[in-house]
Amino acid sequence: MSDGFEEGRILFRSDDLLVRQVGEIAAGGAVAVTFDCYGDWHGNAVKEGFGERHFAINARAAIHVMPRGNDWYQYPTTEAALAAVKQAVAGAARVVAYGSSMGAYAAIRFADRIAATAVLALSPQYSVDPAKAPFEKRWLQEGRTIAFRPELDGPIRSSVRPVIAYDDRSIDRRHVDRIAADIAVERLPLPFGSHPVGLALMEAGLLQPILHDILDGSFDGDAVRAGVVERLRGTSTYWAERARAQPRWLKWRAVGFARRALALAPQSPLTHHVLATSLDRVRRYTESLPLHEEVARLSDRQPGYLRPYSFARARYGDLEGALALAREVSAADPGRARNHEWEAWLLGMLGRAGEALPAIDRALAIDAEPPNYTKLRDALIAGAPLRRLHPYKRARA
Repeated sequence: MSDGFEEGRILFRSDDLLVRQVGEIAAGGAVAVTFDCYGDWHGNAVKEGFGERHFAINARAAIHVMPRGNDWYQYPTTEAALAAVKQAVAGAARVVAYGSSMGAYAAIRFADRIAATAVLALSPQYSVDPAKAPFEKRWLQEGRTIAFRPELDGPIRSSVRPVIAYDDRSIDRRHVDRIAADIAVERLPLPFGSHPVGLALMEAGLLQPILHDILDGSFDGDAVRAGVVERLRGTSTYWAERARAQPRWLKWRAVGFARRALALAPQSPLTHHVLATSLDRVRRYTESLPLHEEVARLSDRQPGYLRPYSFARARYGDLEGALALAREVSAADPGRARNHEWEAWLLGMLGRAGEALPAIDRALAIDAEPPNYTKLRDALIAGAPLRRLHPYKRARA
């Protein structure tokens, strides 16, 4: 393989997890153990691990732990996979657990199990189990359907004090507060750093120095915190997140912040997306829709960007155009119940209840808990008005 990617050595493989080592771990040296983040997973085929190219290019040994799906590592084989990692790193002097979001959750929780000496966690969750983190609404489908294992998702026990980088203006602060109630942590707050904060750190030129300093044992948190806000203000992520954070009564100001973000990263689908959705909020659809189309092009029609494009089309009054996009999203991301709900609502609004019912049934087959799915199905059968069941507000959460 090329461009810094090699298959490496497989240390563990099950139906749930794949663990690969790339590079040789020097006796008395340092090694990174990465836990992959939320993504588009298709089994445990060999693929790049989190940050793999960076470690390979910098001749750093790394072990990559990769799950088969977005299950927050709640597998019966997780303990065996971690034991394989611990055995592989036995000769290293420094073992750094590293991950982002779902991977950061794992890096913190499993640090002791892999004999980690340090942790770098970017935007971790305490849990996505609604019973443990009822304030978390971003991964509700996963939180309701994952079978959480008490030995993997109970109170955190760790002899390592993790460095946690997170957006302290977001809900991520509540997760960090919960983590800090269980163990000692070193906080690296990044106001308007978004979720996850890795992109903001990269834009600010901070991610690689922080990671390598932690690997080398020379990390100085006070020095990083002292200049972090000024560094962030020069990033597109900071201004994009400020745009998204504006309340309803300041939604016009969001457009100006979004334009600043786009000027800093004119080829980024994210900055185009933030400006498009900011314009949607002030109903300037003739300006926003071409931007949504550009986002689709720049992102190779990524479903996460096509969904808000479909909402904008619907709000503009183009229900047929919105439906075409909704069907594209459902086909590209069929495991997401809310995509089928949106398709069903649009079909119902177009008077095509016969086609809408199979779509809402697909949503219920994936996730039967949300009451709005059942209410939409009942309304479609009864021929009742559907406007009050519009999924848009839930989709923005």
